[in-house]
Amino acid sequence: LNCNNQFLLQSRVSREQPNHYVLQCPILEKHFELYMKGVFHLANDPSVEVRQLVCIAFSGFIQRCLGKVHTYVNDMIEYMLKHTTTTVDCRLSLEACEFWAALANTQLHQALI
Repeated sequence: LNCNNQFLLQSRVSREQPNHYVLQCPILEKHFELYMKGVFHLANDPSVEVRQLVCIAFSGFIQRCLGKVHTYVNDMIEYMLKHTTTTVDCRLSLEACEFWAALANTQLHQALI
């Protein structure tokens, strides 16, 4: 969980500093499947701020490690669809919208169409 929390917090920093790549955690490389389960668990957190960080993390995954997350893309898309249109908090919707821009900049979006 510490690596999970660290990645989510650093995801916000990486948005402000694009050259700051946060996927350098060796444990994350080794246990990526378990890590993704943890992120999806956090995706259901009642805190809007935590869900915002999950949106930022998903956008980062799409941008930085698409090869690792391809099996999760459909679940990410469903999550982002839900939060793009949420009325809970406009900041949450905005973070979810950033995902679509990140996805559009990949080659994966053509395969999904």
